[in-house]
Amino acid sequence: MISEKKRVTVMIHDRLTARVIDLAAVVKISPNELVNRFVEGCLHQVDQRRKPNDPIPMVDLARQSLRRNLSLADRWLQTQLEKQIRGWAKATQRWRDLVLEECNLADDEELTEETILLARRRADKRWKAEGNQQD
Repeated sequence: MISEKKRVTVMIHDRLTARVIDLAAVVKISPNELVNRFVEGCLHQVDQRRKPNDPIPMVDLARQSLRRNLSLADRWLQTQLEKQIRGWAKATQRWRDLVLEECNLADDEELTEETILLARRRADKRWKAEGNQQD
């Protein structure tokens, strides 16, 4: 199978051009290669299993949006809910947040199937009350 390379043309702000060109000359690579390596480095930090020690703001924002800054307990809970609720991973973030809130409001000290089912029903009602269609 031959994979097709996709090419994206990206423009950088004028205020960055001189700095990119100067730094590329110092490290002896093309400005295009420098920018590609910066982007690649940021994407690697976004994909890291653990949160980077001192992420740049854009990496931190991307990790939060992708829910990669979750604790081990949060990741475990997400995995359990994904196993028990069909379509969990494809659902909107708002609906998942409602289910999690309802699970946390449950009186049970254990996350039983019944607790999850009741939490989902309450979350569905809240979801509809917000004017959304069934998720």
